[in-house]
Amino acid sequence: MTTSNNQPLQLHQLSQLYDTNNQVKGRKLTFEYSKHNYNQRPFSLEIYRQTSICPVQLLMDYLVLRGSQPGAIFISHLGNPVSRDAFATQLKRAFRHCGLDTSKYKSHSFRIGAASHAAEHGYSDAQIRALGRWKSNAFLKYLRFSSLST
Repeated sequence: MTTSNNQPLQLHQLSQLYDTNNQVKGRKLTFEYSKHNYNQRPFSLEIYRQTSICPVQLLMDYLVLRGSQPGAIFISHLGNPVSRDAFATQLKRAFRHCGLDTSKYKSHSFRIGAASHAAEHGYSDAQIRALGRWKSNAFLKYLRFSSLST
């Protein structure tokens, strides 16, 4: 996966977050560059442990397999950075494996999901705009609510 300057996310951009007992409670990814980073300042995304499917534990398990050598966070079995196209291809395979219509889901679905999740959890329009680094209300067209599909 790459950032807008076509540089893959690097291992040094990933750090651990600890609780008061010095246990890993999450991970922080600092984006040095991004398509939507208009002011060109780095911004960070923090993910925390979950009780069911835990993205932090999955990432930690992957990093054990990946090893600690510097370079791109996501690498192939040959040690090469995973390209945007390779990521999109694997994501499409995963969607197909889950029985999802691949014409309805793309890598941009993560952005849609984040905006929808924030809206469902009571974030204001201004907060969602700030989280997604939108300058306008364009994010409104992305909102999907699970309550509408049940």
